[in-house]
Amino acid sequence: MKQHLHVAFSFLTVLIQGREYSDAAMQKSIYYYPFVGAVIFFLSGIISLFFLTCFNNYLLAALAFLACECILIRGLHHDGLADIADAVGSGKTGKEFRTVLKDSRIGSFGVIALLLYFLFGSVILSQLIEFNDKANDIYLFIPQMIFAGCWSRLGLLTLPLISTCYDPQEQKISLAKILFANFQPKYFVIWYLAIFLVSALYFNAELPILCTTFSVLSTIPLYKSAKKENGYNGDFLGANCLLWELCSFLSLLLYYQH
Repeated sequence: MKQHLHVAFSFLTVLIQGREYSDAAMQKSIYYYPFVGAVIFFLSGIISLFFLTCFNNYLLAALAFLACECILIRGLHHDGLADIADAVGSGKTGKEFRTVLKDSRIGSFGVIALLLYFLFGSVILSQLIEFNDKANDIYLFIPQMIFAGCWSRLGLLTLPLISTCYDPQEQKISLAKILFANFQPKYFVIWYLAIFLVSALYFNAELPILCTTFSVLSTIPLYKSAKKENGYNGDFLGANCLLWELCSFLSLLLYYQH
């Protein structure tokens, strides 16, 4: 377990320096991704509240959260979102689609996708922080973000549940294919039920129901694109992770404003 956590943290964050791992260790590490997400969001939440205390600005606190998260994960999932936006926006299919997907340069669609992500995320988070502050319960933001962290990283396990990783073709190695070669769906179910039950007890069942609804809707376009291209790669997973993140933010806001 310790080794698998080490692999998960070293791959998804800058918190632990990576080293050479066996394929088996990497494959088992994926089941700890939601826990890693909780830690990332806990730390980002602390930074966000620090900025709120120092500057008393909700939008700045929200941007501090998103910036901290991006730094902690080295922009890993943000890169995936931008790549998917460029590939889908290009209108290409097959080999040409994958060529655009693996291009290290960011295109106009990728820039737009990232801008929308940070705009949408910062607006929602600033409203959530403001709501907590006016309710004299600003520290509620931490458990809210722990929930969002678990939920968003559960999104990394969603496409492997319903699709397959495509062959890397001219690439010598596909990291996604190694990680999810022996994916066991039961762990997704276990994590989903655990997050659902804990959040239902701590908050209300309405919250995970909202999250599930929005997240499923956000994954459908990615699933259709992956089906069209005969599978997914790591960029699809990163994009889905950030979509689930935004869905969790929106669900939290709607839940508390209801």
